[in-house]
Amino acid sequence: MRKYGLYSVTVGTMGSGHHIPALPEEVAFALRNQIASYARINEVDE
Repeated sequence: MRKYGLYSVTVGTMGSGHHIPALPEEVAFALRNQIASYARINEVDE
């Protein structure tokens, strides 16, 4: 993957983990930042 400039993203959850291989650099970093943003959101009970 390194030869072609591809990255993988691994997401761990309480129950399992997910691995997304062979993403272009821009997509991998955007996905990582989006997931990190979602993880920082606090749930609000109304």
